[in-house]
Amino acid sequence: MRHATARRRATAILTTAIVMGALGVAAPAAVLAVPVGVEPSGGLDFGQLTVGETSAPQSFTFTGVDPAGNFVSVGFDYGDNDDFAVASNDCPALGLQPGDTCTVEVTFTPHAQGDRSAFLVVNAQSSEVQSFRLRGEGIGASSGVAWGASSNAGPAYTWNGGGALGRTVQSGTQHLHLAYATDRINGTWASDTGKHAGIYYVRSVSGATWSSPKRLNPSTQHALRLGLAASGARVYVAWVSQTKIVHYSPTAPRVLYVRVNTNHGASTAWKPTIRLTSTSGRVDYPTVAAAGSDAYVSWTDSITGKVRVAVSHDGGAHWGTVNLGSTTTTIPSGRMGLPSVAAGGGTAVVAWGSNPGTIKARVSTDHGRTWGTTVTVSTDSLGYASAAVRGDRIAIVWSTGTDLAVRERVGDTWQAAVVVASHHPLASTSITAQDTTVATPRIYGSAVALQDDGGVAVAWTEQTSITNRWSLRWAESTDDGAHWYQQQTVGSSSSSLTRVNDWPSILWTSATTRLVVWNGWTQNTNNYRLYLRTGTGTPAGAVTAASPWRPQAQPAAVDPRADRARGPR
Repeated sequence: MRHATARRRATAILTTAIVMGALGVAAPAAVLAVPVGVEPSGGLDFGQLTVGETSAPQSFTFTGVDPAGNFVSVGFDYGDNDDFAVASNDCPALGLQPGDTCTVEVTFTPHAQGDRSAFLVVNAQSSEVQSFRLRGEGIGASSGVAWGASSNAGPAYTWNGGGALGRTVQSGTQHLHLAYATDRINGTWASDTGKHAGIYYVRSVSGATWSSPKRLNPSTQHALRLGLAASGARVYVAWVSQTKIVHYSPTAPRVLYVRVNTNHGASTAWKPTIRLTSTSGRVDYPTVAAAGSDAYVSWTDSITGKVRVAVSHDGGAHWGTVNLGSTTTTIPSGRMGLPSVAAGGGTAVVAWGSNPGTIKARVSTDHGRTWGTTVTVSTDSLGYASAAVRGDRIAIVWSTGTDLAVRERVGDTWQAAVVVASHHPLASTSITAQDTTVATPRIYGSAVALQDDGGVAVAWTEQTSITNRWSLRWAESTDDGAHWYQQQTVGSSSSSLTRVNDWPSILWTSATTRLVVWNGWTQNTNNYRLYLRTGTGTPAGAVTAASPWRPQAQPAAVDPRADRARGPR
C-alpha cells in the first residue's frame, strides 16, 4: 500500500544513520562524536492544535559533552519548518563546556490540517549535527457533521476498488446498491481450477442490513475488478474477467462485461450480460457512471494504452465506444490509465493518468456524444484521480502521496487546484549532501462528491503515525473548496480488524446526509470486508482557507492500487 518517491537533499551533512525515537519516525543523527546531550531525547509532541493557533512552549535541555564546546546554533529542517519556531534560546553561541546546560523553547503553529513534522537541527563547528523530532497535528474547528456507528456492508471477505456504491429511490423508499469482489465462495476459498472468485451485488434500505448476495458473473469465470453506478430505476455493474486468481497471469486475456438491472436491483430484473471488449484483449480497472437514461463505462486497453469509454443512451441496451486518449504508464499487466468517469444531467467527464504523475481529462456536455479537448489537470499525482459531476460543476481529486488536491471546473472554466490535506513523511535511508531522501506516501485512494450551493466533499486514506496503519479521512467545503471544515476520521486504524481502511465509495445524497463505504482489512490475515458509515448534519465552526496546490519538482509514480489482482488479503 505504500510507494517510494525520492527527493534530493542539498544539506551539507556528514555521514548519517537512522535512529528511531518515541514519535515513531526516522531521524538523521550524526555517527561521529556529538556536541551536546539532550532531554527529552525522543523529541517533542505538541498534540492537536487548531490551525493558526500557537501552542505553549515546550523545551529541550542541552548538556555539553564536547570539551571543545563547539555547539553553534539550532534551526529547523526535514519537514514543515514554518510550523515550528524558537520561542527562547539561552544557549551560548560559543558552545557548552562538559556539564553545562542551556534551554531552547519551541512553539508549534500549524499552518494546515493534518500531521505536521520537522526536526530541530543542532549545528556544530565541526559540521557534525544532531536532529531532534518535532510533530503536531493541525485540526479545524469542531464540525457539525456526526458519523453514526459503522455497519457491515454485505458479507465478510469482500472488497472493491471504490466507485461501487449507488442509490435509487422507488416510491419514496431509498435503495442503496453495492457491488463487491470476493474469493470466498460458499464457504470455500477460490482457486485457479476450483471455486471461481466473483462479482456480487447486494442492496439495502438504510445500510444496516443487506439483501442476499447475487452473483453477477458466471460461476465458471474469475473476476475481481469492478464498478457500479445507478440512475432512475437502473443499476449498472461492470467487471473484468481473468483466467486465474492464485497464479494470476498479467498477460492473459481480461475481458470487460456489463450487466444492467432495470428495477432498483430487484433479483428478477437483471438483464443478460453484455461483453464490451474483445475476448483476446486486456482491460484494467473499469469505472461506471449514470445520469438519466445515459450510462458510461470507462477503462484502459492495457495492450495499446488507449483510454476508452462506452456510452449508452437507452439505459444500457446498446453501447458505443469512444477513444478519449492514451496512457504510457506501464506495469506488469500492461498499460494502466485508471480512468474515472462521472456524469450528471447531460455532462460527463473522464479523468485518467496519461503517464506517471500526469492526470488528464475530457468533458462532454451533450450526453457523451462529443467530447471536448484534452485538459491537463495535474502534473504530480500517483496516477489515479476520482471525478464527480453536479449541474455545471466538475470536481477531480488526486493524491501526490503527501498532498491531497482537488480542482473544479465551474461552467466552462477550470479553477486553480487547492490542497485539502497534507501529510509529509520523514522516513529516509540516509541523508548526505550527495544522497536522496526516500519518502513513503501517506495519502492515497481518494474520492470526491459534490452537493448544491458549492458543496465539495473528499474522502481519502491516510497513514497514521503507526507503521502499517491507515485511517479513512473526510473533509468538506461549502464554497467550492476555498475553505474547509475540520477533517474527520471515518474509518479508524485502531481496531485489530481494520488496520487499513481504503478505497472509499461515497454518496452525498442530500445537504445533510453522506454515505461512505470502504475496505477495512489487516494485512496477512483473513480480516477483510466492506464497512459503511452515515454522516448527518450541517458543518459548523471555523473553517480553514485552502492553500494553492503546486506540483513538486518531480512527478510521483503509479498509484498503490496498481496491480492488486487478489484483493486485500
